[in-house]
Amino acid sequence: MYADGVCDREFVLTFGYYLARFSQERVRGYVPGAMYATGLSWEEGLGRCPSNVYLACNNSTNGITIAGEKVSTTEFVEQLAAEGVFVKQILSNDWAYHCPYADCVAQAIGDLKNKVHVWCPFPTYTLCGEGRLFSDYFI
Repeated sequence: MYADGVCDREFVLTFGYYLARFSQERVRGYVPGAMYATGLSWEEGLGRCPSNVYLACNNSTNGITIAGEKVSTTEFVEQLAAEGVFVKQILSNDWAYHCPYADCVAQAIGDLKNKVHVWCPFPTYTLCGEGRLFSDYFI
């Protein structure tokens, strides 16, 4: 957000502070989650991930990050590892970012908009053509 000029430094620092704060506080609606880097392609992930495990990041042609509810994600990753697929846990403080399990943090940050006078000047910025607002995408 800062590197591409969408938001200024003050916004990014404020956003980062509150993201960390709300993540640590376990806001209402928190569900323990997990994130893993995998050796799956995006297409393979679409066909294989259980319903409560999400494709979080498309890192390369043969590498995606998955995120989801902790138990289901861990079971799925154990299955992948048994098949010889690369998996590596991402330390995320038991949060599943970049998926619906982080919506409670997005809501808490969204509620903050009226209280904090530093906010991104481009509230409709989107990524990947998914039509998602940057604020909930990065969470």
